[in-house]
Amino acid sequence: MIKIHSFLDSWMKESLSKNTPDDIEKATMLNNLAGLHCQTKQYRKAEKEYRKALKIRKQLTEENLVDCEAYVAETLKNLGVLHDNKKQYAQAEKELNEALAIYRRLAAENPAAHQADVAMTLNNLGLLHANTNQYPKAEEEYNEALEIHRRLAASIPPPPPRTSWM
Repeated sequence: MIKIHSFLDSWMKESLSKNTPDDIEKATMLNNLAGLHCQTKQYRKAEKEYRKALKIRKQLTEENLVDCEAYVAETLKNLGVLHDNKKQYAQAEKELNEALAIYRRLAAENPAAHQADVAMTLNNLGLLHANTNQYPKAEEEYNEALEIHRRLAASIPPPPPRTSWM
C-alpha cells in the first residue's frame, strides 16, 4: 500500500509541475493529492495542497472564468475535515460552515445536484460537534442530514421487476 501511495504522490507532483490545459484540472489534482496526504496522515502537506486548490478555485469563480462554487465548497469541506482530524475545531467549524452555506445556496438552485453535498457537510459538522461534546448541535445536524438522505432515497424510482428465466 505504501508503494502505491509513493507512486501516486510522485506522479501527481510531476503532473503538477507541468502546465496543464486549464487551472481547474490543476486544482483537482491538488485536491486529490491532498486527499492522499490526509490518508497517510501527512496533514501539513495536505493543508498546503488544499489551500492552493482553494485559491485557484476561488480565483476562477471570482473571475467568472469557470463556475467552481461547488468545488470551492468541496475544498472547504475537505479542509474542515482535516482541521477536525487535527483537533483544530474552531478552524474546522468555520470551513465546514462556509462550505455548508455554499452547498445550501447551490441546492436551492439545483437540489438534485447538491442536496447530497448539504447532507454530507451536515454529517461532518455533526462529527465535529460530537468531538467537541456539543451533542444537541450534533444531533440536530445528524437529523437534518438523515432527513435529506431519506428524501433523496424516496425520489429514486424503484428498479424494474425481475423476471425469471426458469
